[in-house]
This record gives sequence, structure tokens and C-alpha cells, in this order.
Amino acid sequence: MYKGVIGTWSYNVSTGITMPVVGTATMPKLDLNSVNVSSGAGDLWLWFSEIGFVQLAPGVTGYELDWGGTTTGTVDAKAFFDPGNILFGTATTIATLGPYSGGSFSGTGNYTGNPGSYPYSITIMTHINHQGVGNTSFNEDLHAANPVPEPATMLLFGTGLVGIAGLAKRRLAKKA
Repeated sequence: MYKGVIGTWSYNVSTGITMPVVGTATMPKLDLNSVNVSSGAGDLWLWFSEIGFVQLAPGVTGYELDWGGTTTGTVDAKAFFDPGNILFGTATTIATLGPYSGGSFSGTGNYTGNPGSYPYSITIMTHINHQGVGNTSFNEDLHAANPVPEPATMLLFGTGLVGIAGLAKRRLAKKA
């Protein structure tokens, strides 16, 4: 968490949260929130990183980056993983979003796969540019992609469909 002045940025409040509070080593999640006000032209780069992630949980196919907010400037975001388990490592790009400018923005990026080397790090980065006085606020969330249904879930779903079909057949037989 940081709150304070950075160059022409007269107000900056940024918070990041990850494991063990949200996400786990096998179900990664990094969540960065920020409110930024500039008193003049300038660039602000916000980075958030964590190490110690391991092979994704069964059924998880990769990662998703969700990002949205408002800006009076220009913003873009990137997410990376690094099989060297290095804080702020940028070996492989997971997603790139933007640039967005003026008003509301949102985007989603997906990556299928995993680093193949464990442990590894994950990093998210946001770049903000203001041409003068302005403000930008956003929420950037990198997380494990929604897992594919497990075989047991599919079996339960299939059994339910067979049961419904059986009831329908029984009702038709009674009417005949």
C-alpha cells in the first residue's frame, strides 16, 4: 500500500492484495486498486508482483486479466509471469490492455498455458499518462482463468440430464 506525492502526481493511493488473503499458490490472484491525481503533465508507472506460484490447480487453463476504471489521460496495462520466480519479472506476457483514453475504460485479456517451471512470479503493471491536471482510478485483477468443469461435475450434470429424460419418457408412457 502506498499513499503520497510522486513528482507531478499530487495524490496517489494504491493498494495491492494477493495470497494468502486472496488466491493461492495454485490459483493465482493479484488485485491492484489505485486512485491518482496529477497537478501537471507526467507519467506514472504502477507495478505489483508476487513470487512463489506453483503448477496451476487441476482444470485451470491459464490466466485472465480484468481491468477497468476512469481516466482523463491515457492508460495501459500488462501482466507477466516469470519462470525464474523473480519479483517484477517480465519473461512472458500474459496480456496487454489499452491504451485507453478519456472517460471510462475496461478490458479483458486471456492467456492459456502456464510457465512450466516452478515456482514462478506474476507481475501486473499499469502506465498512466496525463498531459496536465487530471485523474485516473482503476481496478486491475489478474487471476487464474475459470477452471474447466471437473469430470465429477460433468458426471453429475450428465446423470441429471438422464434423470430428466427418464421422467419425460415415463410421463409420455402414462399418457399413451
